Formats: sequence, structure tokens, C-alpha cells
Amino acid sequence: MHSRITTRRLELPTFRLWTDRVTALKQRFIDSGMPADLNEKLNAAIENVEQSIHDQAQGNSARLEAATAIQHTRSEAVGALRRLDPVMDNLLSNDPPVLAVWQRARRIQRATGVNKPVEGHSPTPPAPVRA
Repeated sequence: MHSRITTRRLELPTFRLWTDRVTALKQRFIDSGMPADLNEKLNAAIENVEQSIHDQAQGNSARLEAATAIQHTRSEAVGALRRLDPVMDNLLSNDPPVLAVWQRARRIQRATGVNKPVEGHSPTPPAPVRA
């Protein structure tokens, strides 16, 4: 299956072919009431499509690079935490309240993308307005 970018790239030669035909028949188009700059407008439209394809491909590439960098940074952070965790457990073994705080703080939650309400907890309704 082709992506929209690939499909548009495949259509560009067809667009160019049509502008060539319009140029060859330009006078007929003008005689039929079309604007004299029809082929220039078609070429400009094709260039806009080409630029849009390029911009979209660049955006996709940038998103992929950002996602890869985020995953790499996350992996490094998790590795650092795995090395730090036993050290902190040893350092805080004589201070149970602080150790409990550390154990709670070191938990890593996966991002779900959507904030879900806590089970069994409904938002507090607004107080009624008194007139």
C-alpha cells in the first residue's frame, strides 16, 4: 500500500504531462475563455504540490528522529535509575520514612497519551450558585 506522499509523487509526472499538453494547445484554451496564464498557473500548482510533499516528508522525518531521541534518552534514564536504586536502598536502609519516599519517587509510569480518571473517584461537582 502506498502512502499519500508516494501516491502524490507518482502523480507528478502525469501533472507535468498535462502542462505540456496545455502548452501545446494554449491558444485553443485561450480561445475557449481560459486565462492566458493557464499553463503558468498549472506549473505553480504543481510546484506547490511538490513543496507540500517535500515539507510533509521532512515533518515525518523530524517526528521519527524526535521519537528515537526520546526513546534513547528514556533508556539511558532507566539504566541510570537501575544503577542508582541499590545505592539509594543501601544509603537509606537506616531511615525507613525517607526510604519509602525514595521507593515511591523512583517509580516510572508509562505515558498512555490520555489522562484517565482514577477508578472509583469522580470529579467534585461545582457548588451551586446562590442568587
